Amino acid sequence: MKELTFSQLINECHKSLDALMAESQQTLNLAELVKKFPQDPDRKAALQLQSLRENRVRLGYEARRNELLGLLVGHNETNGLMKCPESSTPEPRKMRAGGGER
Repeated sequence: MKELTFSQLINECHKSLDALMAESQQTLNLAELVKKFPQDPDRKAALQLQSLRENRVRLGYEARRNELLGLLVGHNETNGLMKCPESSTPEPRKMRAGGGER
């Protein structure tokens, strides 16, 4: 079952990355047009809308990628392949009888 989910997520990541690349290219194309015709309000509006669209596609790609990475981390933890990080909590300092630190 995990392999099927993994394969599906890989495919979704590929598709969403391809879509992100296409949207990014479209944004760059519109940016070039705005540079050539800086007084055209329609092109400026189109660039703003395209930028928003690209951002939504980027968020979708990142979500798929994070799902995939989460699946991998969960799979590795269950197989004992993940090492637990060292505790980041510092040990408490020992106090001397007079109140000073050791």
